[in-house]
Formats: sequence, C-alpha cells, structure tokens
Amino acid sequence: MVGVVPAAGSARRLGEPSSSKELEPVYRNRARPDERRPVAFCLLDALGAAGVSSAYVVTSSLKSDVRDELGSGRAGTPVLEHLVVEDSPAAAYTVSIGTQAAGERAVALGFPDVLWDGDRAFSRLSAAVIETGADVALGLFPTAGDYPTDGVQLSDPAGASSRTVQGFEPAERAAGLPTWTLAVWRPSFSRLLEREVALRYGPWTGDTPRGELSMTPVLALALEAGQSIVGVEVSDRPFLDIGEPARLEAARRACRSTGDGGGSPAT
Repeated sequence: MVGVVPAAGSARRLGEPSSSKELEPVYRNRARPDERRPVAFCLLDALGAAGVSSAYVVTSSLKSDVRDELGSGRAGTPVLEHLVVEDSPAAAYTVSIGTQAAGERAVALGFPDVLWDGDRAFSRLSAAVIETGADVALGLFPTAGDYPTDGVQLSDPAGASSRTVQGFEPAERAAGLPTWTLAVWRPSFSRLLEREVALRYGPWTGDTPRGELSMTPVLALALEAGQSIVGVEVSDRPFLDIGEPARLEAARRACRSTGDGGGSPAT
C-alpha cells in the first residue's frame, strides 16, 4: 500500500496565505505534545503508524515551500516522493496524478490540510478491504454541525466493523449522516478515477475551465459501475478542515489552549 497526499490546491478560500496551508503549525502528535508541527504531519504520522512505507505528495509548481518542508519524510512517516504539476483544476485530478504513479498498488488517501483523531484508521481501512473484498473502504466521521459536508448513506447496523455504502448525499441533504475524509482502495478504483479524470479534463492545460471534480462524485460513479464500497467508523469526533479562515483560526486556538491541535492520530 502506498500513500497519496494531494497538496496542489491554491487555498482560494483562505485568500492569499503567506505560506501553504499544509504547513500551518497546528498539529501536535501525542508522542511529542510540546512540539507544534505542520498540519500535514497529522496525515503522515497516521500513514506511518499503519506501516505505509512510501507516499506520493502531489504539489503544484508554486508550492516549493511544501516540498522543502516535507522533504523525503521524517522518522515515523513514509518516505516521500514529490510529484509536481503546473496547476490542478480539481482534487480528483490531483489524486489521479498520485494513482498513476502508484500503478497496481493499493492506495491510502488522506488530505494534508485536515486535523482528525482516529484509532489505527488506515490499518482498519486496509483490513476492511481485505476482509470484505471491497474496492474501496472509506474512513467515516461524524459531521460537524457548523461545517456541512457530503453525507455517506449506509446499510448494515451501526457498530458493525464495516458497513456497505449505498450512496452519497450533498451537504444540504446530509443531516444526520456521517461523512468521510480518509480512504483505502484497490487498483480497480484507481483506474476508474483516472478514466473519469481523463474524460473530464483530457490533456488539461489550465486554460479551459471544465468544472471542479471532487472525489465524492467519482465514488458515486464507482458505485454505478458496480464497484463495492464499505465505510468504517474510525472516529467519534468530526474532522477539522483548516481550509477556511474561521476553521483555521479555530485550529490555532485549539493548538494554543489545549495542546491537542484538533486531532492527533493515535499511534
């Protein structure tokens, strides 16, 4: 299994930050509670804790600060290889750059601008893929009341080790449903993702807007194509996406006041 870390976004919701949001020092690992680290290490530490030995970090050409800071990784994290694109029109496009490099290996996906807390999350997702034969396992979180996100429709009883995903609901209709921000999948989903990105963007050169394709619509297309997706409840706390000014400030306050940073993977 190889990690894919999409970090090619331009942080438009934050205006014009002085540095890339992935480097905001709002994360504290429980093993090093006195050290404030870039938020990206919330994901990298969790990948390392699951035994993921290598990961692809996909950045735009303008984000040299991310490449310089993360380097080839640190103790306890995967060995990092940086893939550079001139620009990226959407999250799905960025992720597809990583899946092409991953080839026929399974992929572990997380987002380096998100703080979260979950026990052995990637290990549990990998186990769910193996045990159920699913193409994709999604790491599920409760939805934060002040941050509407797409919801995941599930069958199977609550509390099951994994639950069958039946579909997805947009944020405005997702009240009471869990959401997702982590995933592990087989190469079958990587190839479907790459096909959908090619259909949408083709040889994209940055001068033809074709709408932003996020990952959830691609997952919905995978269900339509007959692929199997399961959900695993990896946390009882909502995740914290720092990509909006108010939420970034909330992460900064939490890191200063509690030393928790809003989410630290249990290692």
